[in-house]
Amino acid sequence: MGITSDIFVLIYLPFTLLGWACLNRMKKYKQADVFLVFTSLVFIGSYNYRFVLILITIVCTNYLIAKYMCYMKNMRFRKVVIVLAVAINVGMLVFFKYCNWLRVLINPNAILWKVLIPIGISFYTLEQVCYLIDTYKSGEMKYTILEYLIFSTYFPVIFRVQFCDMMILLHNLDQKHVAEFRRRRYVKD
Repeated sequence: MGITSDIFVLIYLPFTLLGWACLNRMKKYKQADVFLVFTSLVFIGSYNYRFVLILITIVCTNYLIAKYMCYMKNMRFRKVVIVLAVAINVGMLVFFKYCNWLRVLINPNAILWKVLIPIGISFYTLEQVCYLIDTYKSGEMKYTILEYLIFSTYFPVIFRVQFCDMMILLHNLDQKHVAEFRRRRYVKD
Protein backbone atom coordinates (compact mmCIF):
# COMPACT_ATOMS: atom_id res chain seq x y z
CA MET A 1 0.00 0.00 0.00
CA GLY A 2 1.69 3.17 -1.17
CA ILE A 3 0.87 6.62 0.19
CA THR A 4 -0.77 7.54 -3.11
CA SER A 5 -2.97 4.44 -3.30
CA ASP A 6 -6.72 4.63 -2.85
CA ILE A 7 -6.59 2.19 0.06
CA PHE A 8 -4.14 4.42 1.93
CA VAL A 9 -5.93 7.71 1.26
CA LEU A 10 -9.54 6.55 1.62
CA ILE A 11 -9.31 3.80 4.26
CA TYR A 12 -6.02 3.53 6.12
CA LEU A 13 -5.25 7.21 6.79
CA PRO A 14 -8.78 8.23 7.91
CA PHE A 15 -9.06 5.09 10.07
CA THR A 16 -5.70 5.77 11.71
CA LEU A 17 -6.36 9.46 12.32
CA LEU A 18 -9.91 8.96 13.60
CA GLY A 19 -8.96 6.01 15.80
CA TRP A 20 -6.04 7.86 17.36
CA ALA A 21 -8.07 11.06 17.83
CA CYS A 22 -11.06 9.21 19.38
CA LEU A 23 -8.89 7.31 21.84
CA ASN A 24 -7.15 10.52 22.87
CA ARG A 25 -10.47 12.32 23.25
CA MET A 26 -11.60 9.55 25.60
CA LYS A 27 -8.35 10.12 27.52
CA LYS A 28 -7.11 6.62 26.72
CA TYR A 29 -3.61 7.81 25.93
CA LYS A 30 -1.80 4.50 26.29
CA GLN A 31 -4.36 2.74 24.09
CA ALA A 32 -3.97 5.53 21.53
CA ASP A 33 -0.21 4.95 21.50
CA VAL A 34 -0.68 1.19 21.09
CA PHE A 35 -3.17 1.86 18.29
CA LEU A 36 -0.65 4.11 16.54
CA VAL A 37 2.09 1.47 16.80
CA PHE A 38 -0.30 -1.21 15.53
CA THR A 39 -1.49 0.82 12.53
CA SER A 40 2.09 1.78 11.70
CA LEU A 41 3.09 -1.89 11.73
CA VAL A 42 0.09 -2.70 9.50
CA PHE A 43 1.30 -0.05 7.06
CA ILE A 44 4.85 -1.43 7.06
CA GLY A 45 3.51 -4.98 6.79
CA SER A 46 1.35 -4.07 3.80
CA TYR A 47 4.53 -4.12 1.72
CA ASN A 48 5.61 -7.48 3.13
CA TYR A 49 4.76 -9.03 6.49
CA ARG A 50 8.40 -10.02 7.01
CA PHE A 51 9.34 -6.32 7.22
CA VAL A 52 7.40 -6.16 10.48
CA LEU A 53 9.33 -9.10 11.93
CA ILE A 54 12.66 -7.56 10.91
CA LEU A 55 11.73 -4.13 12.30
CA ILE A 56 10.39 -5.47 15.61
CA THR A 57 13.56 -7.55 16.04
CA ILE A 58 15.78 -4.54 15.35
CA VAL A 59 13.81 -2.22 17.62
CA CYS A 60 13.54 -4.62 20.57
CA THR A 61 17.21 -5.58 20.32
CA ASN A 62 18.34 -1.96 20.29
CA TYR A 63 16.02 -1.05 23.15
CA LEU A 64 17.39 -3.88 25.27
CA ILE A 65 20.97 -2.87 24.41
CA ALA A 66 20.22 0.73 25.41
CA LYS A 67 18.58 -0.40 28.64
CA TYR A 68 21.50 -2.68 29.46
CA MET A 69 23.95 0.11 28.69
CA CYS A 70 22.24 2.38 31.22
CA TYR A 71 22.85 -0.12 34.02
CA MET A 72 26.57 -0.29 33.33
CA LYS A 73 28.80 1.74 35.61
CA ASN A 74 32.08 1.00 33.84
CA MET A 75 32.49 3.60 31.06
CA ARG A 76 35.04 1.50 29.19
CA PHE A 77 32.61 -1.43 29.00
CA ARG A 78 29.80 0.92 27.93
CA LYS A 79 32.00 2.20 25.13
CA VAL A 80 32.66 -1.38 23.97
CA VAL A 81 28.91 -2.10 24.00
CA ILE A 82 28.04 1.03 21.99
CA VAL A 83 30.74 0.30 19.42
CA LEU A 84 29.49 -3.28 19.04
CA ALA A 85 25.85 -2.15 18.83
CA VAL A 86 26.63 0.42 16.13
CA ALA A 87 28.74 -2.15 14.25
CA ILE A 88 25.90 -4.71 14.38
CA ASN A 89 23.37 -2.15 13.12
CA VAL A 90 25.62 -0.97 10.29
CA GLY A 91 26.54 -4.57 9.47
CA MET A 92 22.87 -5.47 9.21
CA LEU A 93 22.31 -2.49 6.92
CA VAL A 94 25.20 -3.56 4.71
CA PHE A 95 23.88 -7.11 4.60
CA PHE A 96 20.36 -6.13 3.57
CA LYS A 97 21.37 -3.52 1.03
CA TYR A 98 24.66 -4.65 -0.41
CA CYS A 99 25.12 -8.41 0.07
CA ASN A 100 24.35 -9.29 -3.57
CA TRP A 101 26.44 -6.43 -4.89
CA LEU A 102 29.40 -7.56 -2.77
CA ARG A 103 28.95 -11.19 -3.87
CA VAL A 104 29.02 -10.22 -7.55
CA LEU A 105 31.98 -7.92 -6.94
CA ILE A 106 33.94 -10.77 -5.37
CA ASN A 107 32.73 -13.47 -7.77
CA PRO A 108 31.06 -12.31 -11.02
CA ASN A 109 29.55 -15.79 -11.53
CA ALA A 110 27.91 -15.92 -8.09
CA ILE A 111 24.27 -16.81 -7.85
CA LEU A 112 22.34 -13.95 -6.30
CA TRP A 113 20.57 -14.47 -2.98
CA LYS A 114 16.95 -13.52 -2.69
CA VAL A 115 17.43 -11.02 0.11
CA LEU A 116 14.39 -9.11 1.28
CA ILE A 117 15.26 -5.42 1.54
CA PRO A 118 12.89 -3.85 4.08
CA ILE A 119 11.36 -0.51 3.20
CA GLY A 120 13.27 2.35 4.80
CA ILE A 121 15.97 0.07 6.26
CA SER A 122 18.66 2.76 5.93
CA PHE A 123 16.50 5.31 7.70
CA TYR A 124 15.48 2.94 10.49
CA THR A 125 19.01 1.71 11.04
CA LEU A 126 20.47 5.20 11.29
CA GLU A 127 17.63 6.27 13.57
CA GLN A 128 18.36 3.32 15.85
CA VAL A 129 22.06 4.18 15.90
CA CYS A 130 21.22 7.79 16.82
CA TYR A 131 19.04 6.55 19.69
CA LEU A 132 21.80 4.27 20.97
CA ILE A 133 24.34 7.09 20.85
CA ASP A 134 21.95 9.48 22.63
CA THR A 135 21.39 6.90 25.35
CA TYR A 136 25.12 6.27 25.62
CA LYS A 137 25.83 9.99 26.04
CA SER A 138 23.05 10.66 28.54
CA GLY A 139 23.47 7.41 30.46
CA GLU A 140 19.75 7.14 31.19
CA MET A 141 16.63 5.61 29.69
CA LYS A 142 14.28 8.49 29.01
CA TYR A 143 11.52 6.55 27.26
CA THR A 144 9.37 3.48 27.77
CA ILE A 145 9.30 0.64 25.26
CA LEU A 146 5.95 1.91 23.95
CA GLU A 147 7.33 5.40 23.33
CA TYR A 148 10.34 3.86 21.64
CA LEU A 149 8.09 1.73 19.42
CA ILE A 150 6.14 4.83 18.39
CA PHE A 151 9.37 6.61 17.56
CA SER A 152 10.69 3.65 15.58
CA THR A 153 7.57 2.58 13.68
CA TYR A 154 5.57 5.78 13.15
CA PHE A 155 4.53 5.43 9.50
CA PRO A 156 4.81 9.06 8.24
CA VAL A 157 8.47 9.13 9.28
CA ILE A 158 9.43 6.75 6.45
CA PHE A 159 8.59 9.36 3.83
CA ARG A 160 10.14 12.29 5.57
CA VAL A 161 13.81 11.86 4.58
CA GLN A 162 15.17 13.89 7.53
CA PHE A 163 15.87 12.49 10.98
CA CYS A 164 13.72 13.40 13.93
CA ASP A 165 14.60 13.84 17.56
CA MET A 166 12.60 11.35 19.60
CA MET A 167 11.73 13.95 22.21
CA ILE A 168 10.28 16.32 19.59
CA LEU A 169 8.20 13.59 17.90
CA LEU A 170 6.74 12.33 21.18
CA HIS A 171 6.08 15.88 22.34
CA ASN A 172 4.16 16.59 19.13
CA LEU A 173 2.08 13.43 19.54
CA ASP A 174 1.33 14.09 23.19
CA GLN A 175 -2.36 14.89 23.64
CA LYS A 176 -1.65 17.43 26.39
CA HIS A 177 0.56 19.37 23.96
CA VAL A 178 -2.23 19.35 21.34
CA ALA A 179 -4.77 20.56 23.92
CA GLU A 180 -2.42 23.39 24.97
CA PHE A 181 -2.02 24.41 21.33
CA ARG A 182 -5.82 24.49 20.86
CA ARG A 183 -6.29 26.48 24.06
CA ARG A 184 -3.76 29.09 22.98
CA ARG A 185 -5.23 29.28 19.52
CA TYR A 186 -8.83 29.89 20.62
CA VAL A 187 -8.26 31.85 23.83
CA LYS A 188 -7.20 35.41 23.15
CA ASP A 189 -4.86 37.02 25.64
